[in-house]
Amino acid sequence: MIATLCGVKNEIVSWKFYPLEKFLTSDEKLEIIEWVMTNITNQVGIDINLAIRHDWLLAPLQFVSCDDPIFVDTVGNILDRTRIHPESYYLAEELARVVHESILENPDANVNQENAEGQHYIKMELLHPFEDPRRPYNEPSQDEEYYMITGEIGNVLVEGRRVQASFRHVQRQQAFCMLDSGMTGVLCKEDFADDAENIFLTDKLREGDVLTCKIMLIDKSRCRVNLTCKASEMKNDDNQSFHEMDPYYCQESVTLPNQVEMVHKKELENKHFMPRMVCHPHFQNLTAHQAKEFLADKDVGEYIFHPISRGPCYLTLSLKIFGGLYVHKDIVEGGKNHDMKSLLGLGKTLKIGEEIFEGIDKVIGDYVNPLLVNLKAMINFRKFKKGSKAEVDDELLKLEKGEYPKRISYGFGISHEHPGTFILSYIRSTNPLHEFIGMHPKGFKFRKQIFENLEQLVTYFQNHINDAPLKFRESTFGGKNRRTFHLIYLFDLAF
Repeated sequence: MIATLCGVKNEIVSWKFYPLEKFLTSDEKLEIIEWVMTNITNQVGIDINLAIRHDWLLAPLQFVSCDDPIFVDTVGNILDRTRIHPESYYLAEELARVVHESILENPDANVNQENAEGQHYIKMELLHPFEDPRRPYNEPSQDEEYYMITGEIGNVLVEGRRVQASFRHVQRQQAFCMLDSGMTGVLCKEDFADDAENIFLTDKLREGDVLTCKIMLIDKSRCRVNLTCKASEMKNDDNQSFHEMDPYYCQESVTLPNQVEMVHKKELENKHFMPRMVCHPHFQNLTAHQAKEFLADKDVGEYIFHPISRGPCYLTLSLKIFGGLYVHKDIVEGGKNHDMKSLLGLGKTLKIGEEIFEGIDKVIGDYVNPLLVNLKAMINFRKFKKGSKAEVDDELLKLEKGEYPKRISYGFGISHEHPGTFILSYIRSTNPLHEFIGMHPKGFKFRKQIFENLEQLVTYFQNHINDAPLKFRESTFGGKNRRTFHLIYLFDLAF
């Protein structure tokens, strides 16, 4: 299986073998993998006749040494019937001349340290011709199968731990949900509330709801967990797992609830996700934090696709929109089978909002590139102002209003509080007013309308400056209710 992934696209590089391999470059990792594959292939050998009958067995043939045309010697050599390399025949003959009974009885006897490794392999080949050096295959245990399928390592997911559950299917007596790691969870009616006799889950839950639950039982045979969200169980921390503590921590497990919550949140942020076998120049197996670090020194408009901890059916598009500001857009994958190879691969369809694309290249061509065109058009616009909203109000608009009192001063800026949106700031009389502008592949979303370019938006704004409903405006001295309306409006602007 590993040899089949060492093809032209080098999918094997996307596999995670060891936590510290992130310090290696892709070329260094590939070189080590090829070196190991060459060694083990030449130690084990390949049954050519069997490989001819089964094409999937031909993959290791690329790692066989000296696979160029070989001319048969008419005299022949007895060592031709072994796996000893022809360049080491002289060493095998020398070793055979000096061998005696004591060495045959004790294969681990000391030999000349010069080329000791080669002498060891020659000795073992002479003693045990064509012996397979690999360990015998053993059926994986239930715990090993559970870790291989779910990707949960060690004590990341244990009974008593609080988790975020996103519900996918709700029935009257039980509800099925998905954890951040991609595992399936089950919440029964009797575990929903302390008094759940006269309620049905269909009346309390909807598909897409997210609840904080506690793990009651881990069913490793089915790779799913049983959950509870009863108030009595959520308040009880007796079964809360403290495996994250240092092994030398000797004090009793007395931790304040807020400290437990902080540790839990930090663990969720740093949670290991399952690496994906996706081969694309704009995809990397990175977390959201690592994606920010990767884009930190890149130009505005650079982007990258990477997996998230929600499960193997989701990707994220991380886009750098300004200095230190990033936008993360979730992508839902569709058309996947339930086998592990399909889950780790890329879905047949990629859904962003209500739009469906066929592959990453289609997302880049029809979604990302138009988005970047609009982003750069905004940044290069004549009325675009750099800085925070307060800096734009104080230093630019008010100064311009002082010079031209009868003119309505306006300008565009970046929303640092809500990355992915722009701010239209303007002063009619005294106080600055603000309205948000959404970034969209088809243009700019303003007052629930999409404008193809900024000139159209500015013309509409100048002709309808008095038509904006109250909820679209935000004054510097506005009250709490006005700001609440404003935040609700932000959901319509998400690109």
